[in-house]
Amino acid sequence: MNWRKWIFFCLIIGLSMSFSLVVLAGPVDKGSGGLPGGDVDALVVTSQPEFVPGFVQRPMVMETLEKVVFMSDRDGDFEIYMMNTDGSIQQRLTYNPGDDFTPRWSPDGKQIVFTSHPEVEGHGEVFVMNADGSGQVNLTNNNASENYPNWSPDGSKIIFSSDRDGDHEIYVMDADGSNVTQLTFNSAYDSMPAWSPDGKYIVFVSDREDNNDEVYRMDADGSNPVRFSFSSGDDWYPNWSPDSKYIIYSTWQGSTAGEIYRIDVDGSNEVNLTNNSYQDWASVYSVDGEKIYFSSFRNGSEEVCVMDADGSHQTCLTNHPAIDRYPDTTLRGYYYNYVPVILQESS
Repeated sequence: MNWRKWIFFCLIIGLSMSFSLVVLAGPVDKGSGGLPGGDVDALVVTSQPEFVPGFVQRPMVMETLEKVVFMSDRDGDFEIYMMNTDGSIQQRLTYNPGDDFTPRWSPDGKQIVFTSHPEVEGHGEVFVMNADGSGQVNLTNNNASENYPNWSPDGSKIIFSSDRDGDHEIYVMDADGSNVTQLTFNSAYDSMPAWSPDGKYIVFVSDREDNNDEVYRMDADGSNPVRFSFSSGDDWYPNWSPDSKYIIYSTWQGSTAGEIYRIDVDGSNEVNLTNNSYQDWASVYSVDGEKIYFSSFRNGSEEVCVMDADGSHQTCLTNHPAIDRYPDTTLRGYYYNYVPVILQESS
C-alpha cells in the first residue's frame, strides 16, 4: 500500500469513528452505563458512514444497556423506580397519590405496565407508561380490583388478574386496553400470570385444588391447565427463563421462610436456588438468562438482589430501610460503532 492509499485509509478510519447507530428504548444518562454524549431520546438513529469502494462498514457492538425497575415505599407510598443492573442511579418514575405496584417492562423496552391505585383508598387498575414515567394511561378503568399485569412476548397483549366477575380470574386484553377476554373460569383464586417467551404457555398461581396457592401452566388461550407445584405451603410469583425451558417461583413450605425454586417446563427437576434463612421471592431472569433478580428480606429490610442463574453469588442492589421489591429487567438498547475494514487493495 503506497503512502497515498495509507493516508486515505487513515482518513476513512477517522471519519467512521464520528458515526454511530444508536437504538434505544428510552433516555439514557451519561455516566450511568449509558451512551457517550449525554441523554439520548428514544429510537434515535444517526447516520451511518457512506459506502467507500474497497471497504465494508462492519458493526461492532460497543455496549448493551440493561435496566431494572422495581417498587419502593422509600418516599412514603409505593412508587415505581428504575436503576442500573449494578444498583446505581436509582430514579423515581411515578408520583401518584396512591400506591403503584408490580412493574413489568414491555418487550421492546419502551413502556412499563403496572398496577396503580389512582386514589389513596382506591382499588387497583392496570396502567401503562413510557419508560421515563411519562404518558401514564389507565387501561382497565373500572370498579374491580385489577393487578399483576404482564406482557405477551410480542408486546401486543397484556395479561392480568381481576375480580370483575366476583373472584380473581386471569384475563387478556390488547395493549391499548381493548378486547378484554377471560381465560380462566372457576371459583378459586387465579392470579400472577406470566407469558412464556415462546408464546405457547401462561403460568399462574391458583388455590383451586387444596386451598394452597400453587403454580399452574395453561396454554396461551386458557386451555389445558396443569398443576406444576405440590408444596405443603404457598407458591407464588412464577416467571420464565428467556429460552422458555425453566420456570422459577417463590415457595413457603412449612417453616421455610421463603425460597426461590426452579423447575423444568414439564414440571420436573425442582431445584432450590436460594437455600438460605432469608425470605426470598418475586424473582425474574435477566435478559440473557445468566442472572436472576429477586426480592429478599435480609439485613433488616427488604431489598432488590441478584444472583447467578444457578443460585450462586447472591448480592443486593438496593440498601435502604424502606421496602424495595418486585424487580423486572429489560435490554434498553445497543450502541454500535461502524468500523471500515478493507476488502482488498485496489490495483
